[in-house]
Amino acid sequence: CDLAGIHTLETFADSQALRQALQPGQSLVIVGGGLIGCEVATTARKAGVKVTILEAGDELLLRVLGHRTGAWCRAELERLGVQVERHAQASRFEGEGHVRAVVCADGRWVAADLVLVSIGADPADELARAAGIACARGVLVDATGASSCPQVFAAGDVAAWPLRGGGQRSLETYLNSQAQAEAAASAMLGKPMPALQVPISWTEIAGHRIQMIGDAEGPGEIVLRGDAQNGQPLVLFRLLDGCVEAATAINAAKEFSVATRLVGARVPVSAGQLQDTGLNLRDLLKAKPK
Repeated sequence: CDLAGIHTLETFADSQALRQALQPGQSLVIVGGGLIGCEVATTARKAGVKVTILEAGDELLLRVLGHRTGAWCRAELERLGVQVERHAQASRFEGEGHVRAVVCADGRWVAADLVLVSIGADPADELARAAGIACARGVLVDATGASSCPQVFAAGDVAAWPLRGGGQRSLETYLNSQAQAEAAASAMLGKPMPALQVPISWTEIAGHRIQMIGDAEGPGEIVLRGDAQNGQPLVLFRLLDGCVEAATAINAAKEFSVATRLVGARVPVSAGQLQDTGLNLRDLLKAKPK
């Protein structure tokens, strides 16, 4: 689109351009309700900008946080003054020289002084594809980072890495990128240390720090520890076959530190133990791994 006022966030220069463009009282429409979109919405609202998020799916942040936490984040953003439109797929931009509105596929028309398109990005695997290396939304690698060409390794956003829970994909988090780089470097030095990945990341949305490890959505039971509605730290565990498969922490950094170890150690735990705020989570690490 040739209209001015439409932004993306791929580089530092992009972020500087958006920051300079945002002015109090303006209307910003964010296309996409993922992590970046929600983070920008938080910052923009605090700067006095009117914000509308257009999310094509059922809920914000579904891919990274799951439905329950995504709905909670939506409520917090709305409390901050963000307008959230779900099932809203942007179809075109309108304006003369400068964007003035976003039109959705269902006919909804949203006024805009600025637009941020935040709908994800494809891994930059063009070079690998041109070289004949196997790719599928990223360079396909094994747990040491080796590609289909044994002399070529990949790590970070460009690499579709095997996951401990099965399958493989690009994880797009700096913590996973660090772990992948260590595994790939070890393999290149002849000291392979295979590292199946567990997604791990964090964000700050509507004034809340949210940390997550593992896939929030999946089989098993969701167990809550704490109560974010009353200002307490909250951790949502996904328990499968007596082990913690994933955890999402809201304003609960200490608990998340232990939760990451529970996910890694795969020690047997019960829902009752996780719910008991009188029990120190560290005590659960003393059990023998399954």
